[in-house]
Amino acid sequence: MNPLRIFLLAGLLFFVFGMNDAEAGDGDLDVTLTGDDEHTTYGPKYGNALFTGTVSSDSPDSDDNLTVSVTFSESDWDSDQASIGYWDDEECAVNDGDDYGTGSYDFGTLDGILEYCISVSIGGDVDNGDSSEMTISVSSSSSTANDINSQILVSDWVAISPPENQLKDFDIDETNTYTIHLQNRKLDETGDPVAFSDTIVLAPSGLHGWIMDSDDSGWDPMEMEFTLGYIDAGGSYAFVFSITATDQLLASSYVGNSILPFQISGNNIFMLRTIEAIVNDYFAVSVQGSGNQDVDNGC
Repeated sequence: MNPLRIFLLAGLLFFVFGMNDAEAGDGDLDVTLTGDDEHTTYGPKYGNALFTGTVSSDSPDSDDNLTVSVTFSESDWDSDQASIGYWDDEECAVNDGDDYGTGSYDFGTLDGILEYCISVSIGGDVDNGDSSEMTISVSSSSSTANDINSQILVSDWVAISPPENQLKDFDIDETNTYTIHLQNRKLDETGDPVAFSDTIVLAPSGLHGWIMDSDDSGWDPMEMEFTLGYIDAGGSYAFVFSITATDQLLASSYVGNSILPFQISGNNIFMLRTIEAIVNDYFAVSVQGSGNQDVDNGC
């Protein structure tokens, strides 16, 4: 074979395999991010917005120098506003004496699953309804991950639908009880909690085949909406309501599980919360005419 062709072929093989080795492990990091509402979280003026997440790796190589970094889309939000540290299922370790960084943090060698948190400080030059997109980037010495786009929304309240709201079973004409918590996060200039005295309105959206009711004094059955005008400093309000399935055509075997949406708004903030319901099949037997009737109902 021509020596020049051998040289070119060897160079090509080195280029291909060399590139593969250099890119080994890319995309092997699995990253999750959780806010108040998926990748969106709410934080008050003078307070903080909190995200939590996990990092794990599918790479056979050691993931050293595992680094979590953030950038903001808005020019008046700075990456140093984001403190990044360890999450212990209760608190974000970003206080004096904790092991954390601002804007970017190197967690060292990844061992199993990392639980991390990002606490973003919100200054006083914002108003309710202001927002910024934040991008989370994660990489190590041998692996990378796809960036995650998130959003911070400035709000002094948030609506929380607890896990026990999800996936309740209904028979036709059966009633289940639900709770949505309206949490006051409003702070003063010193960062101390203060009372919330603006109006929040909660209303169902398109509950066809369902009946909603509540014993709460703020519930208006004619307008089909709940109104709240006050929450204690640092407190929350539990709005308890009932839902009844009335239409046999709601059966999950016909149309799938039902998703019930609720619109919640107040003080330039709009939130959407949903609950999911399983409706069981409805069976009935109608017998007409005189005389004895035999019915085989399959039992």
